[in-house]
Formats: sequence, structure tokens, C-alpha cells
Amino acid sequence: MDDILIIPSWEQVKPEDESKMIIHIDPGTAFGTGMHETTQLCMRQLKKYVTSETELLDVGTGSGILSIVALKLGAKHAVGTDLDPCAISATKENLEANAIPEGSMDVMIGNIIDDKEVQDAAGYDKYDIVTANILADVLVPLTPVIIHQMKKGGIYITSGIIDDKEENGCGSSEKSRSYGSGSNPSGRVGIRHCKKGFFNSMHHFFVEPSKIQGNHIFIDGPDVNHIRNVLRMNPGEEVNVTDGSGEKVYRCAIAAIGEDTVELNIMWAQEKGMELPSKIYLFQGLPKSDKMELIIQKAVELGVYEIIPMATARAVVKLDQKKAAAKVKRWQAISESAAKQSKRLLIPEVKEPVKFSEALKLASDLDVRLIPYELAEGMDGTRRIIQSVKPGQSVAVFIGPEGGFEEAEVELAKEAGFQAITLGRRILRTETAGMTVLSILMYQLEEN
Repeated sequence: MDDILIIPSWEQVKPEDESKMIIHIDPGTAFGTGMHETTQLCMRQLKKYVTSETELLDVGTGSGILSIVALKLGAKHAVGTDLDPCAISATKENLEANAIPEGSMDVMIGNIIDDKEVQDAAGYDKYDIVTANILADVLVPLTPVIIHQMKKGGIYITSGIIDDKEENGCGSSEKSRSYGSGSNPSGRVGIRHCKKGFFNSMHHFFVEPSKIQGNHIFIDGPDVNHIRNVLRMNPGEEVNVTDGSGEKVYRCAIAAIGEDTVELNIMWAQEKGMELPSKIYLFQGLPKSDKMELIIQKAVELGVYEIIPMATARAVVKLDQKKAAAKVKRWQAISESAAKQSKRLLIPEVKEPVKFSEALKLASDLDVRLIPYELAEGMDGTRRIIQSVKPGQSVAVFIGPEGGFEEAEVELAKEAGFQAITLGRRILRTETAGMTVLSILMYQLEEN
């Protein structure tokens, strides 16, 4: 768009573009880079209708781009919903990249069409503007539901109808209808179509070994919706697939996209060698708020094999069995999303939280056991220990919560064969310490 420039966070703004509104969106697994025609159509409508009092609901938020544009235009607050777990991390990262104040946007995962909890959480008669840059197959059932979230006289901005759907009567370019609550239509819908999507970068998926049959691979479950409705892929486009074993990655071309299954043709396979030659187990003291989500995401990117949350003496967070199960499910989804994003050959498992004493027992059979501790000997000792780690050895890394480990816990760890290491003279946050150790180990172990 002429007065809005969308670029990755690492690109510099040219002098001639400094007068434009700059939006930083990094390419990722969540849909929405700002380059797609449908996204640009929605942004043009947002420019017309956003005010300082606008409450926005962004259905199928993806990367959060439409919400970010609205907030940059002065909107009061935004709520995003999406079926794709990638949307949470993608949106948070993009909000930070664009210096959007904390609390300006909330994101929730779920299907607002038929999930009453999502509908209730979003709220009713609340939104001045609702955006939905989604395919026609979703827009049709969404529309009679979403009007109940809109204020009387609210604006409904939709886009995403592709050429073949137009032929099937799902919509056409520049067509509009009025919708509202009850018998008093009061909202406005603007639906436009675009050409075949540009999203043809190499995406990564995991399947069970049984889904690899000869020269064909069959994808089912939530990834079918992700391929069809989020990424908007078409037959002929290419993807990477692994069976989660860490042994092989398959380059495939999409043969057919059905309602419940995507069929792929295998083009060639890359043998193992992409994963680290050692299995690294991260035992993470339970942190506050949503820090665990960031820790999991970055640990997976750095090559961790398994993540075990740990209840330690100074951990503020206390999870009962019901809360723990829900958290682990959420954490595992984040691990899968990060594994896809970073092109891992396996999905690191996030275990149920364990007590510190149980964690020591779980780590007892591992070859190398490390516990960063601020009172450990100097960096020479750390270098010596790290350099002694060899490819093929299993490694346990214990990271304390915000308050660190108690001295008694460190002594118990030492008695169990752990080596205390220092990470320097500065005190690192719990979300930084694990990343630091994993980065050092990755550097030490990564093969040519």
C-alpha cells in the first residue's frame, strides 16, 4: 500500500519510506505477511473506519497483522481468534516488534463459529469492527454467528474469496450485504476475492509413520485445516514432512486436498543429520506468568530433545493435576509449532511437571548433568566442563525458577553427580539461562 510499508523486522527503512506507517511482520507459519491481496484489501477498509474508540475483533488473526495495523491507526483494543496454535507466538512476537503497548491485544485459540467458550470470552455486542480474512467456506458459517459479537452499526470487513469459490456462488468481487442482530440489520459486510495465494514457502509437518505409504504421505487431523484454510495451499505446492523419529525428512508435492486428508507425493528424502547428535533434556523450574511458553519455543529452536517442568523450593507457580494437564497440552502445542517453524525432524515432548527430587532420579541415567548456579567456580571451569561434552552423550540441564535454586537443592544435585557451572558474572533470568546453556551446547555439539 502507498502509505503503509510492511517489512521484516531485520530490514532497514529506506529514507524515502520514513514518512510511511512502518509495520514489521516476519515470515512464519501463521498466515499474514501483508503481501497478499486479501490482506491489503482489509487494510484499506481499516484505514476508512478505525477511530480512537475502536474495539476490534480479528477472526483468523494469524500473524496479527490486521490487528497491528488497526492499533497503529489508533484503535483502542483488539482481540484475535485463530484455530492455529502458531498464531499465539506469531502475534506476540509481531506486537513486540511493532512496539505495541502490552495489553493492547488479546489472542485466543479456538473456533468462534461453534465454540461457546470462545464466543463468551470474546464477548457480545462489543466490537465496532470485525475483520475476517478467511476463505469463503469459513465466512459463510461465520457470518450469522459473528454479528452477535458486533455492536449495532458495527463494521464487518471480510476478504479471502478465491476464484473457484466465486464460481460456486460463494461471493464475488466488490459484493456486499448487510447483517445485523435480529430483525434489524445494522452491520456491513464487504467481501472481495483474490487470485491464488502467494504463500508458497516451504512449510513443515509431522505425521505418524503409518501415514507414509510407498511414495505417498497422508496428512490428517488439524494440519488439514492449517494447509487448506490457514496457509491456503494448493496442489503442486511443496512441503517438508517427517515422521517425528528424527531420522529423515521428506520433500513432497501436494497431490490433493480433501476435507479430512491431504495427499502428498514424495519427491525425495533427506537422511538424518539435521538434529543435534546428543539428546539434551531441559529440566525447567516452573516460572511465573507465560514465561514457560517462551522457554519452550526457544528451547525447541535450539535443539532440545525433551522438556521436563520442575517444581522447586522457590517456584511460585503451583499446579494442581487438572491445571497441569491443561498446561502440558498447551505447552506441547507450542513445542509442535516451534518444531515446524524451525524445521525440526522431531517434536520435543513436554512432560508432566515433577518435583525436584523426582527430576534428579529421572536425570540419573544421563551421561552429563549440568546445573547453572551463581556461586559455581569461574568461567574456566564452565569452559572445561562444556568442552568435555561429546556428541552422542545425553545431557541434563537443570534451570531454576525466578528465585533460583536453594543451596540445599544444589548440594543434592552435586551428590547426584551434577556439575555446577557459572554463566558469567551477571545474573540471568530463568528464561535467559536455559537459552544460554542450550546455545553453548549447540555450538559445542553441532556437526558440520
